[in-house]
Amino acid sequence: MADNKKTFFYFSGTHWDREWYQTFQGFRYRLVDMVDGVLDVMDNDKKFGIFHMDGQTIVLEDYNEIKPENAEKLKKYIAEDKLKLVLGMQCLTSLIYRAKAL
Repeated sequence: MADNKKTFFYFSGTHWDREWYQTFQGFRYRLVDMVDGVLDVMDNDKKFGIFHMDGQTIVLEDYNEIKPENAEKLKKYIAEDKLKLVLGMQCLTSLIYRAKAL
């Protein structure tokens, strides 16, 4: 019988839309709550690995406008590779098309 074992990888993360079915401020309220929760877990659970932030990096600016006191903490976790800023497929596709056009 063939080995049917499969390996799956799970990572924590989010794809964040700045404005979609709520107003910008409505989403920003939820963003601040979500980032505060992630930072709390990173601060208190040393086994927690990586959080992937898939979307525009503008969401960090949106967060920092409300919670500037956490800016250094965000920079620290980004530098430690615990908070990953990942380009979404739309961004990646756009960059590929631009490169081909040049």
